[in-house]
Amino acid sequence: MARIPGGTLHGKTIPAFYMDKTHVTVAQFRAFVKATGYVTEAERAGAGEIRSLATWEHIEVRGASWRFPEGRKKPAARPTDPVVQVSFADAQAYASWRGTRLPTAIEFEWAQRGGLKDRLYAWGDDELPEGKPMANYWHGPLIVGKPRPENLVDPYLKLAPVGSFPPNGYGLFDMSGNAWEMTSTKMGAGNVAVMGGSWRCATSDKFVECCLGFMNGIKQPLPISTRNEFGATGDNVGFRCVQDIVVAKVISR
Repeated sequence: MARIPGGTLHGKTIPAFYMDKTHVTVAQFRAFVKATGYVTEAERAGAGEIRSLATWEHIEVRGASWRFPEGRKKPAARPTDPVVQVSFADAQAYASWRGTRLPTAIEFEWAQRGGLKDRLYAWGDDELPEGKPMANYWHGPLIVGKPRPENLVDPYLKLAPVGSFPPNGYGLFDMSGNAWEMTSTKMGAGNVAVMGGSWRCATSDKFVECCLGFMNGIKQPLPISTRNEFGATGDNVGFRCVQDIVVAKVISR
C-alpha cells in the first residue's frame, strides 16, 4: 500500500489513508479464495458478462468467472492481471478478509489525482505526452460498428498486467484505465460508483460510444442488488482496497 496524504477536494476534508498501489490481482484474490473457500457470485450464477470484440456488445457467457474472465473456452486469468468478474459483494468480502475496505468516491478521486490540481488525467493535461500512452484504454482508430484492434497504440487488447504503465504522483498504478474500480459510495438506488475507466474506454474521436471514464473524477453507476443486472460483474470491473490510518492518542495521567 501507499500512504495517501490528507487534503481537501470539492470542499470536503479527506484524512490521510493507505491505498493499494495496484488493482487487487488474480493472484491476491486466489489467496483469499484458498484461505476461505469463498465462491463468487458469478461462479454461483454460472455466468459472467463480457464485451464482445466482434460486435462490441455486452453478452453473458456461461462459465465466465474471475478464473476465466471470458469463459472456459478462453485462456485462464493471468496472476498479475486485475481480478475481474467479481461483484460488489465479492469485493467487500475480500476487503473484510484483509482488514481493509473499499475507498469512497472522493478518496478514489483524491488518490487518482496524485497531488495534481485541476488536471484532466492522473498524469496531467496531455492525453499522450510525447505520443506515449499513459494508461490502458482504447487507443485504436475510429470504431464504427466494430473495433479494429490491429492499430492499437499500446500492446494490450483487453486487460494489462498491473503496473504496465507509469504510476501517478502518489505511486499508484492504473488509477486510469485497465479495469473500472468499485467504491463504497452509493450512486442512485441500488448502485455504487465505479471510477477510473477501463480498457473499453475511449475518446470521442476513437469510438462512436465514447467513454471518458479514464479522466479524473469520472464516475458511473454499478448495479449491486443482483448479479444478473447489467454491469454487476464483468470483464472490465475490478477494485482495490484502502485502510484507515489509526492515530494513537497519548492520555496523560
